[in-house]
Amino acid sequence: MKKHYLEKLGEPKKALIIFIEIVIGLFFSLISLITFNEIAEYATSKNIASLDTFFANFALSIRTPFLTEAMLFFTNLGGPIFLTLATLIIALLLLKKHKRETALFLVAIIMGVILNASLKTMFDRQRPQLNPLVIEASKSFPSGHAMNNFIFYSLLVFLVFHLSKNKKLTMIAGLLSMFLVLTIGFSRIYLGVHYFSDVMAGFVGGFWWLVTILSVAYTMILFDLFMPKLTLKEKIIAFLKKMVDAILRR
Repeated sequence: MKKHYLEKLGEPKKALIIFIEIVIGLFFSLISLITFNEIAEYATSKNIASLDTFFANFALSIRTPFLTEAMLFFTNLGGPIFLTLATLIIALLLLKKHKRETALFLVAIIMGVILNASLKTMFDRQRPQLNPLVIEASKSFPSGHAMNNFIFYSLLVFLVFHLSKNKKLTMIAGLLSMFLVLTIGFSRIYLGVHYFSDVMAGFVGGFWWLVTILSVAYTMILFDLFMPKLTLKEKIIAFLKKMVDAILRR
C-alpha cells in the first residue's frame, strides 16, 4: 500500500488540509440539502410532474421482454437483500485491519437506510400507477434503491481510494459504480415503481448524507490531531472512570 501524502506532512499542514476538506464537504452538504428541498417542494408541481410523465412514458415506450429481464436483474442487484449481504461481507473483510473504516462504512449504510425510511414516511408520496411491472408496498419519495445504492457504491469507491491510493483502480471502481447506480436508478423508473423525481431525490439525498458523514468523520480526525495520545492503559483507566462516574450518578 502506498503511503498517503498526508502522512508525509507535519501536523499543522495536515490539519489545514483536513480543515479545507471539511469546509468543502460542508459546502456540498448545504448545496445538496437545498437541492433536495427544491425537488421535494416541487415534486408534485407542473414542471416536475411533466418531467416525471415524460420519463414514465419513455420507459413504457422502450419496454421489451429482454430489457425487462435486465431491469429486474439490476433492480434486484440494488435491493435490500444484496446490499445487506454485500455490506456484511465488506465489513468483515475490513474489520481486522481497518476498524475505523468499518465503523464509518456500517454507520453510513445503516443510518442511510433509516434516513430514507424516515423521509418516505415524512413525504408520504404514493407510487406511480402507470402499468407497474413490480408491486411495492412502501412509499415512493425518495427512492430507496437510488439513495441506498448511491451511498453504498460511493463509499466503496472512497474505501478503494483511501486504502489502496491506486488512481487507476479507483477510476475503474468509480466508473463501474456510476454505471450500477445509474442503471439501478433507471430500472426503478422503467419498472414503473418510481417517478423520475423520486430517483433524483434519492441520488441527492444519498450525496447529502455521504458528504455530511464524511465531514463529521474528518472533523473527528482533525480533533484527534490535537488530542493527547493516550496509551492503552490510560484509555482503559479513563473508560473505567467514566463507567464508575456514570454508576455513582444514578
